[in-house]
Amino acid sequence: MKKFLSILLIVPLIFSLVACSKQNEELSKWDCSVSCAEESTENNYVVTYSNEKIVSKTGLLTIQNRNDFDIAVSLHQTSGEEEEKTVEIKANGVTILHNIEKNKEYTLGCHADVKEGTEIKIMVYDGENSEPYQN
Repeated sequence: MKKFLSILLIVPLIFSLVACSKQNEELSKWDCSVSCAEESTENNYVVTYSNEKIVSKTGLLTIQNRNDFDIAVSLHQTSGEEEEKTVEIKANGVTILHNIEKNKEYTLGCHADVKEGTEIKIMVYDGENSEPYQN
């Protein structure tokens, strides 16, 4: 009887732990895809901002360009305490930003030489890992 009772108590605990670990895993990536707000010209460099709020727990962010064109991304701390970090990412490329302040909120801006309304697909991951992507 004690074994049966122990099993009844342990099984829900295991399911709870698995559910919590999956929730934490889901929080470690952000879909920062945007639709190009306006086409850039020689005199007008347009940056479109994602609505996602990015918070790193590791101090590293992996940014994945899921497009067949180059992009430039800018990471901004929403509090304005830190200078923006800007990096260019080749088509279907990945880059890792180091020295990201942990537990601070960031937003991501993106520029690409594309027509207005073009979907710009960007994924951001906390840490040095990312999901495989094939175009």
